[in-house]
Amino acid sequence: MFDEIYKCPLGSLNPETCRCTSCQFERQLTASRAALDRAEQANFARGSSISSFGGRYEMDKPKESMKDKVARQRRERIEQSDKDWNKIQNQKSLPNYLTGNPPPPQTEPTYPIYKNTRVSPDERVRNLLQSNNQDIMILSVSETFAYRVTA
Repeated sequence: MFDEIYKCPLGSLNPETCRCTSCQFERQLTASRAALDRAEQANFARGSSISSFGGRYEMDKPKESMKDKVARQRRERIEQSDKDWNKIQNQKSLPNYLTGNPPPPQTEPTYPIYKNTRVSPDERVRNLLQSNNQDIMILSVSETFAYRVTA
């Protein structure tokens, strides 16, 4: 049942009765191979036209020579390059960053301009005092010290 190569990893003398997972797997694998061989022999004993399953473990596809592979890859690269070039040529106009041309001059900014409509608390005080014809100066702490030094 077992090949001569297989040995139990736990050192069991009889892998057919060992309960380790490795031995159980090997027993199932051997039974599956035997069932496959029996089914194959039964199919060909009836005169089936199917060829042998000798290559069932390994795909039998034709090998491409290195020279053919290089030529095929080169053709694919050239075709892709041509497709990309045609795509670029079919565009109406290329952006300036691709052509290297400077951007056109703009007199107006492209971003929206917002006016500051927020009214701060000291703005109200200033308007009130201005309506009463009183001149005042509202300074921050650092401006106050700077004003005292210069005065």
